Amino acid sequence: MGIGAFSGGETVIGFDSLSEDEVVTTQFLPLTVDFSGSSHVSGSTSAGVGSEAWFFFAAPGTAVLQNFADSCGASPSYCLPVVIDFTIPYALIGFDLVTNPGMTTVTVTLTSAGVSTPFLIPTGSPESFVGFFDPSGIDQIVISGAPLNGAIGLDDLRFEAPIPEPGTLSLLGAGILGLAALRRRRRI
Repeated sequence: MGIGAFSGGETVIGFDSLSEDEVVTTQFLPLTVDFSGSSHVSGSTSAGVGSEAWFFFAAPGTAVLQNFADSCGASPSYCLPVVIDFTIPYALIGFDLVTNPGMTTVTVTLTSAGVSTPFLIPTGSPESFVGFFDPSGIDQIVISGAPLNGAIGLDDLRFEAPIPEPGTLSLLGAGILGLAALRRRRRI
């Protein structure tokens, strides 16, 4: 069974394959997802373990993607945006989102057909599911919060319903017109 409008056939990235403190870039490109636009995104496989895992992100054993830059040579620690690029636009995208207890909102900016739209999302602890639908297809999501001490946790990235390319739609339309013409010709 899916979550909300998801059908149950969606792709889900749970980040379980990541090791603690592993910097995430192109590991999920085979699934059409690229994090290489982020400055520092790391994963953990259990809460409270490793320098990048913080107690408020998830229960032990739940993998979480996070973007807290204290190990990037930054002083003081700061939170960088999480940038998720999709090599194929998707109509339906969702994820579990959590931040440290001091942060009450994050900005999620969607880019669809070259147009970026920001959304202010209330968050905190525990995790909240955030989902978006855009029939023209979502190409990119950028999640940003307070720059100082505002770690972002992300888990169970879900996406489905790839948007057909314009050429595919043209071919489908031509086929439908051809069938209509053939049917009309048979009646004459």
